[in-house]
Amino acid sequence: MGQDKGYWNPYLCGALLGLVLLLTFVLMGRGIGSSSGVARVGAGLIELVAPRHVEGNLYWGPPPAEARRQYVEAWQAVQKLKQAKTTGPALAAAQRKLAEAKTRRQLSRSWSTSQKSAWDGWLVWEILGVLFGGLFSAWIAGRLKFAVERGPNITPWPRLALALGGGILSGWATRLAAGCTSGQALTGGAALAVGSWAFMFAVFAGAYATAYFVRRQWS
Repeated sequence: MGQDKGYWNPYLCGALLGLVLLLTFVLMGRGIGSSSGVARVGAGLIELVAPRHVEGNLYWGPPPAEARRQYVEAWQAVQKLKQAKTTGPALAAAQRKLAEAKTRRQLSRSWSTSQKSAWDGWLVWEILGVLFGGLFSAWIAGRLKFAVERGPNITPWPRLALALGGGILSGWATRLAAGCTSGQALTGGAALAVGSWAFMFAVFAGAYATAYFVRRQWS
């Protein structure tokens, strides 16, 4: 505390974040993340009004048990056709269904079971903790107020539009990359995952390349 606008020392925060990451591994058996928690919330909200849509979505569903059943049935259908020496469109259609069932099995969301819902996940509670923790931190530092952070050369609405566009782009990209800067970079990087390190280098390279085009918005 006591620095510009009441922010903590970044090196101290980095060390504390490392300890938090270590504790999540010890206490929860997994690292931190955020985009998966947001995805859970999205799936949970849609499931309230359109459960069938969630179950039929390749990204959100179906539940693992149902996905395994579909895969086994599709595999058995292909084997029967091969044993009967069936070729042509029938076999091609069965193999296509098998490929789709395999994809569903790989992408099936682990939280969708008869005992658990999309809301029943520790990442949901983690992002809630981050939200309220951030509010509490801003409050004790005297920085809790409604404002649009922007540079002198941009008005609030274009700044909000840029923020919304960036949020949508980063949200889509994190799910495409199977993780965000919390899950991929911090958790995956701590586990020395090659893909996570490649992800982080790509994030920094993309950020520096993009900053050139929006630099006037902050100067």
